Amino acid sequence: MEDVEESGMQQAIKRLSALLCDTQIQSMDIVPTACEAASSNQYPFFVESGCLGVPIAVVPAMLKCAWASLQQCIEPPTADNAVLPPAASATACMLTRCIVALNPEHHTAWNWRKRLIEQHQISSSDELRLLDLLVTYKRSCKSGLLWYHRKAYRPAVHGS
Repeated sequence: MEDVEESGMQQAIKRLSALLCDTQIQSMDIVPTACEAASSNQYPFFVESGCLGVPIAVVPAMLKCAWASLQQCIEPPTADNAVLPPAASATACMLTRCIVALNPEHHTAWNWRKRLIEQHQISSSDELRLLDLLVTYKRSCKSGLLWYHRKAYRPAVHGS
């Protein structure tokens, strides 16, 4: 039963990651309930008028699953300058995208995103688009880590 639940969380993580990359999504927030499974192919998320709603009930399980998956992805522990293989980089990018969206104070996820950007696995413009989306989210708009990360990568995109 737990494997089925974990598989469902992994699918939800992939769905959330894809939604966070969707240029039609202009804002996000945590919502009290999930949408009905039969009513949406984005279950359990809401998407309406460019707004992404993440149900609060799935946040803890998604964070736990994403963090466990990221730890497996980056095992064995790599040196500070080690480059992840392409498949692991893509997975780490997806997982860290979801982790920082759900918990903007996650130092390790931000550090991995920084490493992936430095290794040209994530483009600065894609990162800035994610950061622009995250600042619309009430929980993350006051995150010092988010603003510090944004400050570091904004000049790379705008040349200032």
